[in-house]
Order: sequence, then C-alpha cells, then structure tokens
Amino acid sequence: MTKLGSGGGTRDRDENDVTLRLHANSLEIGTEDVENWSTSVTAQVANTWTDMFTFNFAPTSVGMLLWVYIYLKYRTRATTTTADVDEQVQARNEGGTWTTISDSPATANIGVNWIERVTSGFVYPVVNFDEVPFDFRIQGRTNETDTLRLEVSSESYIQAIYRRV
Repeated sequence: MTKLGSGGGTRDRDENDVTLRLHANSLEIGTEDVENWSTSVTAQVANTWTDMFTFNFAPTSVGMLLWVYIYLKYRTRATTTTADVDEQVQARNEGGTWTTISDSPATANIGVNWIERVTSGFVYPVVNFDEVPFDFRIQGRTNETDTLRLEVSSESYIQAIYRRV
C-alpha cells in the first residue's frame, strides 16, 4: 500500500478499535480452520474498471478515523491465457468520492491459474477517507470482455481506530 506508516502511540479513552472480517456473497469463516473464498464477478466490459469486491465498514458508532490497518488476501486470474489484468484497492467515506489506497498491480497475459496477492499495512486519514462508516472495494480491469476472476479470502480483515463523534 502506498499510504503506509508505522503504528503505535498512546490510546485515548474516546478511541474505538473495531475489526471486521471482509464477508461477501455469504462468505463465512466457519467452525473449522478452512480458508473460504468469495464468489467472483464474471461480467466485465473490456478496458473498464469493474467492482470485483465491495465492503461497507459500518460499526455501531460513527467517528473520525485515526488510522486503519488492512490485511487483504485475494487471488486473481483470467479465463484465457492472453488477458491483461489491472487491480486497485479503494476506500471512501460512506457514499463519498473514492480514494486509491494501494499500488495497482498490472499483469500482462495473466493466464488461467490463480495468482495469490496479499496487501497489508496502515492507512492514515486522507481527504475523502477520514470517517467511519466507510466503503471499501477492489476493482479489476481487463482488456478482454468477461475474462477476469477475483476472489477474496476469509482471512482478510480491516481494523479501524477512530474517535467517536
């Protein structure tokens, strides 16, 4: 992620610490230590960004972000050997303007085998991403229609430290 830093410091009693797992499409942790994957979007227009995974981080109280730690594990592939794939991770204040919060991997001729990616780190408040609740998404783009597949692991999570307002 590009907007990273080191954590630490002292905690204030008005601060909240909430960690939510990234669940989608009935993705559940289960009772066993088995990793599960979300269901991939299968329809994409060539050379157009498509929401491949979305998540609304909405704990019971609202507030101003102090920092967020994201552990994102996902896998991606194509249904052909010739598709080029780009990905980007974005966040925003709920209903606001999207901000890209990670580098955007680009893979030419990605192939039909899964490529696993992990992106993690601290993200500090920036314009359009400084409040709780917030929205989170992974977008994908491919140069071939309907070829991109992207699935998020049940091991992924977001931890937000925020001051209640």
